[in-house]
Amino acid sequence: MKTGKRRICALAAALLMSTAMMTPASAAEGRLYNQYDPYWKTVIMHSITGTESSMYTSACGIFSFCNAIYGLNSTEIDAVEFAEWACSIGAYRPGNGGTYHYVLYANVEEGWAERAGFHLEGTYSGTVKNSKLIAHLKSGGVAVAHVYGHFIAITGYDEAKGLYHVIESACSKNRLLAADSWVDAAKLSDGKTKVDWFALLSNTKAPGRASVKTDYLHSVGSPIDFTLDSDVKATFGLGINNAAGERIATYYSRQAALSCVQHYSASVDELGLYSAYTTSFNTYGHKNSKSCKFLVYDTAPQKSEISCEQPLTGETGVPMRLNLEGDLAESYTVEITDQDGVKVVQENKACELCELSGTAAAYDWVPKEPGSYTARVIMHNDIGDLESEPIELYASGNVTVQLDAAGGTAEQKSVSVPYAGTYGTLPDAKRLWYAFDGWYTQASGGEQITPETEVTNRRTHSIYAQWNPLPEGDLNADRITDLQDAVLLSRVLHEDSALSERADFSEIMEYADADRNGSITMQDLSFVLDILYYEPDSAQ
Repeated sequence: MKTGKRRICALAAALLMSTAMMTPASAAEGRLYNQYDPYWKTVIMHSITGTESSMYTSACGIFSFCNAIYGLNSTEIDAVEFAEWACSIGAYRPGNGGTYHYVLYANVEEGWAERAGFHLEGTYSGTVKNSKLIAHLKSGGVAVAHVYGHFIAITGYDEAKGLYHVIESACSKNRLLAADSWVDAAKLSDGKTKVDWFALLSNTKAPGRASVKTDYLHSVGSPIDFTLDSDVKATFGLGINNAAGERIATYYSRQAALSCVQHYSASVDELGLYSAYTTSFNTYGHKNSKSCKFLVYDTAPQKSEISCEQPLTGETGVPMRLNLEGDLAESYTVEITDQDGVKVVQENKACELCELSGTAAAYDWVPKEPGSYTARVIMHNDIGDLESEPIELYASGNVTVQLDAAGGTAEQKSVSVPYAGTYGTLPDAKRLWYAFDGWYTQASGGEQITPETEVTNRRTHSIYAQWNPLPEGDLNADRITDLQDAVLLSRVLHEDSALSERADFSEIMEYADADRNGSITMQDLSFVLDILYYEPDSAQ
C-alpha cells in the first residue's frame, strides 16, 4: 500500500472549522407553479364563475400563495383545488378581477392552515421596507405581496446583502423578475414591482425530513460544501465526527430566513475519513438526518486504469464499454487516438473514484470509423494527475466507397466494403463510345481496384472509372471494328426480329449510329464498310 493511502487509513486526523468559513445558501428552493405553462390554458372555472377565462390569464394570486407555502414548508398545494375553493367563497374570478385578496386572506387560514401547516400572521398595507415584513422574513416566515396588478411570493431575506428572495409565477417583460431570484429593495420599491400590500405566513409544521450531503472526496485545506436539507424553513445544526465517532466540530445555523435548503462551507486541514450529520429544528420539533461520509486526501491519484468490458474488438456504430478505475480521483480524462495519430476523443468528466468507497466509472465510446485505436485515462485531483497504461482497441466495420464514373454512368453511386477485407466484385459502368477499363484509385493513373484488392483506407473515399475510346463502327463494343459489326448493322437496318431477342440488343442499338450524326441509316452501313475497306488491318 502506498504511503498516502496508509496515512489516510491511519485516520490520525483533526478537523478545524470556524464559523467564519461557513456561508449560507445563495438561493432558495424555487417555485412550484409556473402560470405560463400551457397547461393552465386548459383549466377553466366556468361551472363556478361562468367565465371562459383560464388560469393562464389570471391566477397569480392563486399561484403565489401556493409557491409561498412551498417555500415555507415544502407543502405542495393543488393549485386547481385551491382555485376552486377560492371561487366558491368569491375570492377568485378568472378574467374578471382575478384574485380578491381581502376576501381570500380573510378565509384562507380557516380553509387551509391545518392542511398546509401555516399560520396567517396578518395582512398589511406597506412597502417592502416595512419593519414587520423584514422581521417576519428574518424569523423564517414568508409573504405574499401585491405589486402593480400582480402578486408575487417572497420566501427569504438575506440581511447581510439586503436582498429578498422572490418567486415569480408569471415572468414578464414588464416586471423583469426571474422565476427564482434574489432582488434588492430598490427593485421592489419602484414601477410595476413596487410592493404596496403583503400577507405574512408562518410555519406550524415540525421538521419531517432532514439530510446532509457532500462530495465524497476533498483535498486537504480545500472548501467543503455541505448541503443541508429539510422540509421546513428551520434552524440547522451540523455535526462533524472523525472515523472513531468522536465529535470534531459542531455548528448551528440561524439562517432560517433563507431557505429549506442551505449550504455551508468548511475546510479540513488533516487527511482522514469523516462523517457529517445535521439536525433540522424549530419550535414544533426536530429531525435528525442520516450521516454522510467524506474522505480528505493529501496525495495525487493513487490508481489509474482502463479496460474494455467486451473483447477488444468492436464494431463501428456500436458502443464499447470502457471501465475506469481510480483512487482519490475527482475527475478523469479519456483520450482515444486512432492509428493515424489523430486524437478522436478527449473528454473530461467529474467523478468520485476511491477504493475505500468501492466506486468505479464506465465510459461508452462509439467508434465512428473502423481501425485500430489506443485508449488511456488520466485521473485528476486537486494535488496532481496519474495517467494509465494504454490499451489497444480495434473496431471492425464497413467503409463507404463512392463510385466516380468520370463522365459515364455507374450501376450504383456507392458501395460498402469491409475495412481490411477486399473490395470484391464492384458494379460496372457505361459510357457511350467508350470501353470501361475498370475502377482505379485515381481519375488518371493510380492503381486498379480488383476484387482481390485489400481495403486499406478506413474512411469514406472515392474510386474512379477509367475509359478507352471505342474504334469507330464498333457496334458490339468489343474494341474492334470487323465484319461482325457490319452484319449487325445490316440486321438493324433490315429490322431483323431475331436480333431484338439478344441480350445485348440495347447496347447494339446505342452504337448503331456509326457515323454519329444522330440517325441510323444506310449511310452508317457505308461508314462501317469504308472502315473495313480502307482499314483492312482492323478486321481481325
